[in-house]
Amino acid sequence: MSTSIPDMAELISILKKHAGEGNIVVIGVGNPLCGDDGVGVLIAQRLKSRGFAENVVIAGTNPENFISYIASKDPKVIIFVDAINADLEPGSVIFASLSDAEKKYGIFSTHNIPFSLVLKLIGNVKGYIFGIQAVNIRLGDKMHHNIIKAAEVVTNILEKILSSF
Repeated sequence: MSTSIPDMAELISILKKHAGEGNIVVIGVGNPLCGDDGVGVLIAQRLKSRGFAENVVIAGTNPENFISYIASKDPKVIIFVDAINADLEPGSVIFASLSDAEKKYGIFSTHNIPFSLVLKLIGNVKGYIFGIQAVNIRLGDKMHHNIIKAAEVVTNILEKILSSF
């Protein structure tokens, strides 16, 4: 498992710069019935169980259905968590602004709705993604062990981030 994540202090500094005194919302995206594609939902569920329910949305396969709810939280930063297809090793993790990720990886989400469109509909908000390279995404697939390991790493990082605000 490889990662493209800044160190924790740098990551928190980046997010504080954009969030200021505002809210950060984490959006877990994916389909748990399709193996690795459920990793975003798994991470969001773990964060909710660790006490961050106010900052977490479990969007499943349709983040666009939660636009009004997310906007009501008045976020300054949104972090999408999702399985990606970026031709990396299974379980590899990226953290990037949405615009940088779209430029570097093109269409990188396993879903059809671009996250940048979700951001535009919410309003004045900065978007980031924690993407985890998927391998098993067919209906009924089990989650790959590298994706499960990556999920715990990302959950712990997001817990530290949310605890800092």
